[in-house]
Amino acid sequence: MKTKLTVMLCAAVMLVASQAAWAQPGPWNGPQGFAGKGRGLCVGTGMGNGMGMGMGPGMGMGRMACNQGQMFPPNLLPMMTVALELNAAQIEKISSLEQELRNTFQQQYDLRSEQRALMMPAAQTGAFSGEGLRQGLDAVMKQKVDLLVKRAELRDEMAQVLTAEQREKCQSIMASIMPPGPRRGGFYDDTRPRRGFGGRR
Repeated sequence: MKTKLTVMLCAAVMLVASQAAWAQPGPWNGPQGFAGKGRGLCVGTGMGNGMGMGMGPGMGMGRMACNQGQMFPPNLLPMMTVALELNAAQIEKISSLEQELRNTFQQQYDLRSEQRALMMPAAQTGAFSGEGLRQGLDAVMKQKVDLLVKRAELRDEMAQVLTAEQREKCQSIMASIMPPGPRRGGFYDDTRPRRGFGGRR
């Protein structure tokens, strides 16, 4: 019994430590992060984008979809404003939706902190079967799923900001400046077939 408890405690400590390492703020992670790198289980949204679940961070926040599988990052918005002849209402709507997307990533970061706080007492005592812990983790997971749904809705809404002509032009521009294949900085061509598990190519 003592050996079993020791093994469970070691496993729990490793789990909490790994989650803490994944959640460290940095250029690819945390509320100020810019783009996920395929960590965690990838789930397709309405716009063909993958986003992280579980311990993996989400996709790059603030991406705007031109159409299925094509998007441009927010730093290209000034160029696209001219190239696509975006009007003031479109620019304002895009900026508002990007801010809402950023808020969902802050909320995801907070949920990871809440999950670690729930796991820490269990890691110290080995009481992983408690009803309170189970209910707490279930509530956190439900909120994570709600965030995924909200992001998908925001991306779909963002895609509707552009007209069909603008989406076609956007796709042409992105194809010329970002050829198919892995992107530096976490941008990927999501129209290519995935290989392996978790979106690794």
